[in-house]
Amino acid sequence: MARLIVVAEATWGAIYLKPESQSGKANVIIAVSVTNADGVAVTGLSTGNFDVHFMPAPGYNPKFLQAFTIPVEEQVPGIYVLALAPPACPDVGERYLYSISVTSKSKSATDHGQAVTSFDLPAGV
Repeated sequence: MARLIVVAEATWGAIYLKPESQSGKANVIIAVSVTNADGVAVTGLSTGNFDVHFMPAPGYNPKFLQAFTIPVEEQVPGIYVLALAPPACPDVGERYLYSISVTSKSKSATDHGQAVTSFDLPAGV
């Protein structure tokens, strides 16, 4: 087992879903960089390699809730884009926290890494 280096950054974007009534809605998009301990890009990951949770805010009893991802897309080697399905997007003026855990399995080992990022939905979106 080895350590994966995971770095994540959240932003917003429109996603296109079925049914079409859900398409085009603003939602959270997370770019995730995954490298091994030597800094080499980890390629070929899919949705099953990522476990994403979100913490709605404000709250009196904060806890992370499971987020559902739209299928993962590898944009460049080792860089993945995750689109989160509703309700993992904050309302205007709220800040949500996101945890991203990554597991990569090979014939000889299972590697793990994680990161935390946050997102505030800007006014006018």
